[in-house]
Amino acid sequence: MTTTEVAHRLRLTTGAVRKLVQRGTLTPVRPGARPLRFQEADIWRLERARLTEIRRTEIRDTYAEVDALLASQVSGMSRCVRIIMP
Repeated sequence: MTTTEVAHRLRLTTGAVRKLVQRGTLTPVRPGARPLRFQEADIWRLERARLTEIRRTEIRDTYAEVDALLASQVSGMSRCVRIIMP
């Protein structure tokens, strides 16, 4: 796959794909050769890793929302208890 094909598949810019190469996150078939070409399996692994991170973020955000909701309910309950049992 070419840099453009990888960018399209991962919904990134070609510059972002090149940065992945510079950071060592993505390795071309022949480093230094132009145009850069990538193995399908490497792209697949990168896709899976990105999806896993997205899911982790969604779960973390959901837990934060639940914690905030519970905290507000507990706070409201303690006010009720103070009113009933001064």
